[in-house]
Amino acid sequence: MEKDLSKRRQARELALQILFQGEFLESIDVDNSLDFFKVALETNNETYVYAKHLCMGVIENKETIDSTIQSHSSNWKLHRMAMVDLNILRISTFEILFSSDQVPPKSSIDEAVDLAKKYSTQESSKFINGVLDQVLKNA
Repeated sequence: MEKDLSKRRQARELALQILFQGEFLESIDVDNSLDFFKVALETNNETYVYAKHLCMGVIENKETIDSTIQSHSSNWKLHRMAMVDLNILRISTFEILFSSDQVPPKSSIDEAVDLAKKYSTQESSKFINGVLDQVLKNA
């Protein structure tokens, strides 16, 4: 991970990596995954704590988050979305619905768009922006 990234951005990237990895496993051991990445990437405690907050929040509220995403992504079923895009949407939707007291929703959307540009495609960033704008309008 790049050293100049903000702690929150590093946490979001870390959460994205862990949640993406979880798509291919029967279950996610968030603590074990975070411990691995913390050592491998030399993340600080603040980044670690926020990444855990994001991962656990998405996992614990996945049904509500996925339902919200589905209702705001016209013509796209969740199973047809790219895994990276879906997990970016999940992280930001969690922040909008459950952590808006910690993160301004517009900042969360901007960060999600930046993650999409870095880890997915330009078209994905536009799609993610559109879905999250609708989530925010109806939150």
